[in-house]
Amino acid sequence: YEVVLATDGADAWSLLMVHGFDLVMTDVEMPNRDGVELTQAIRADERFASLPIILVTGMEEPHDLDRFAQAGATRCLPKSVMTGPELVELVRGLLLDKEFAGVRR
Repeated sequence: YEVVLATDGADAWSLLMVHGFDLVMTDVEMPNRDGVELTQAIRADERFASLPIILVTGMEEPHDLDRFAQAGATRCLPKSVMTGPELVELVRGLLLDKEFAGVRR
């Protein structure tokens, strides 16, 4: 996979506008546009309606996860359970397998 890093949420939005991407993975807590705001902006743009978005977060309370899902996250990935092989499998599934489409936690 080719990965492009953004310095913050505003940079991520700018990069998405210029390059377009097949998937966005973002932390929830970051400066200049947090992950929820970035997700909402992505979902508000018709060009990215089906773009998979993974929110990575240390916030794992049900009300937080509901808020992320309502913002349009495809998946919420708690930092406490994020591992290399699981992350690669999730990304592969979101990119290649349509059964992963839709909001899930």
